Amino acid sequence: MGKYSRSKGQRGERQWRDRWRDEGFEAERGKQRSGSPDSPDVKVPYWDDVFQQEVKWVEKLNLGKAMEKAIEDAGPKKAPLIAHKKSGEDFLVTMRAQDWFKMLHACDFDALKKLLTSNDDHPLPEISLAELAENLRKTYGSLSAFYEMHKKLRKEKEL
Repeated sequence: MGKYSRSKGQRGERQWRDRWRDEGFEAERGKQRSGSPDSPDVKVPYWDDVFQQEVKWVEKLNLGKAMEKAIEDAGPKKAPLIAHKKSGEDFLVTMRAQDWFKMLHACDFDALKKLLTSNDDHPLPEISLAELAENLRKTYGSLSAFYEMHKKLRKEKEL
């Protein structure tokens, strides 16, 4: 990888970190080691337990190859997430469908709908997502335990 490409990648990681910060989260660039669950491109407290973030700033992304790396780096306990962009464009986020649907099942539909349909550019919930994740972790032991409990309750509700 050339010096310009490496520099562009680092700028992309800083921009993605800044995007997290703009949304009210603490975020920092990860320590760049060989890929592993302990070295995401961007570190965000609480959400590092859930996502392995791979950041790409390229004009022609090989999404399959990027996802393979993200899956490998994520290990068995995290969902791989790719934040990618082209020059002059905003970031897009790509994740596996199975992880997307797990997130939807764990969401409060009415609150999500209100956030997504609001005319406000940055509608903020009454509690930050970091605080929500910490509260869920304290109450249920882990976000995975909360998800399993939530899934069980939904099944009971359907019966």
